[in-house]
Amino acid sequence: NAYPNWGRRAINERKTTKWNWQGQMLFNKEINANHGIDGVLGFELAEEKGKFSYIAGTGFTNPNVINPVSNALQDDNVDTPTIDETKTKQTYEYDISNASRVSLFSQINYNYKKKYFFLGNFRRDESSVFGNDTNVALNSGAGLAWIVSSENFLKSNSWIDFLKLKVSYGSTGNSRIGSYRSKGLYDFDQNGYNGENYASPSDAPNGHLSWEKNKKFNTGIDFNIFNTIEMTLEYYYDDLSDLIVSREIPAENGYTSIELNAADMYNRGFEFTTRFKWFQKGKFKWSTSFNIATLKNRITDLKGLGDEYSTANLAIAQKIGYSTSTIWGVNWVGVDPATGRDMIKKNGQVYDAATYTKLFTNADWEPIGNTQPIAFGGFSNRISYKDITFSITGAYQWGGDKLVSDAIIAKYSNTINRNLSVNAMDYWKNPGDIVTQPAPGNNTLISNMSKYVYDATYIKISNINL
Repeated sequence: NAYPNWGRRAINERKTTKWNWQGQMLFNKEINANHGIDGVLGFELAEEKGKFSYIAGTGFTNPNVINPVSNALQDDNVDTPTIDETKTKQTYEYDISNASRVSLFSQINYNYKKKYFFLGNFRRDESSVFGNDTNVALNSGAGLAWIVSSENFLKSNSWIDFLKLKVSYGSTGNSRIGSYRSKGLYDFDQNGYNGENYASPSDAPNGHLSWEKNKKFNTGIDFNIFNTIEMTLEYYYDDLSDLIVSREIPAENGYTSIELNAADMYNRGFEFTTRFKWFQKGKFKWSTSFNIATLKNRITDLKGLGDEYSTANLAIAQKIGYSTSTIWGVNWVGVDPATGRDMIKKNGQVYDAATYTKLFTNADWEPIGNTQPIAFGGFSNRISYKDITFSITGAYQWGGDKLVSDAIIAKYSNTINRNLSVNAMDYWKNPGDIVTQPAPGNNTLISNMSKYVYDATYIKISNINL
């Protein structure tokens, strides 16, 4: 006999302990009226420990009460007298994760006549999450700034309140990758029959796994005029290298994949921020803020890929020369009036969906969109009179695409227990029909078709407060 599979109880418990210890030595020296210098020298120690446990059970003799997992029992199989199956429907899992970091950092700032500024910094980080020979990252940076509005040739003007030019270049590192991605890991399980534990390989070791690197360039201008308008315009370029990705490896190694520093890319764009102080006197005040930003992203190098790019379920793939936000798929050109099948265009030739899937694979997908917008940003408006304040904030996106699930648009396999979109009503029934949806029973479904890509432009009000 087996007990009915009544009731299920699952308990997840996670405990995390973190500590952080910092020490800093600061100095500030006004050498004379024209020269000033200040800086910091410090260290940081950090450690994080995590414990996770999971227990679950299904099937209780009395499902009308909250049972401990240990009550999830089933009858022992009389045909296997040496094996105890009474606790087969109970699950117990336990996981630990530990990570630590040691950092040394320094920065020096110098100014001449409070018009010309220089800063330089350097830091050394050592993290336990990487291989023993590659766990140290050295990063530094430098910046220059010039307050042009403090120069004599601009002091007599009546409309420029503040003008500053700035430029900086430096490097940073990333170690937020999880505790053990460079280590060789095994899963230990109890076989449930004789109570013995056995180990199976989980994550492949890579003692050469090292920090991700980001070389950052930034330049900009701060510009305030008429005691009313504040503006900031900046250009940035981030060169990211040694990005950590997963790569498949031959199963003869005992593992199916390994973590590698195997990708490079860049981000670049502009950011513009402005604030208008329309009225700032007396009991009535009114100000408006607005910002807009652009981002262009490109993959510049990939290592360890057998194909040109790796596929993913949501059509977010990797390919040199393309953005990481590219949507990959097939170009849909309509429904064949004669057969009711989706028609796909590839290399200038049109195929029905069934023929296309026989001739091509996901590795033949093409760009059908990009989730990255042309520009994006936010805005706010604030009006106050005495003690009454009214504010409104919002955000917007111009351009960019969204891949909508085909199940929402036209997947007929959901008819048993799911509602369908009204779009599904416009489906092919007879030869000659001009429709947007294919025949339900005579078509090969492809999830990543351009017909499911929609414009993601929007503007929204996120908060109104009085």
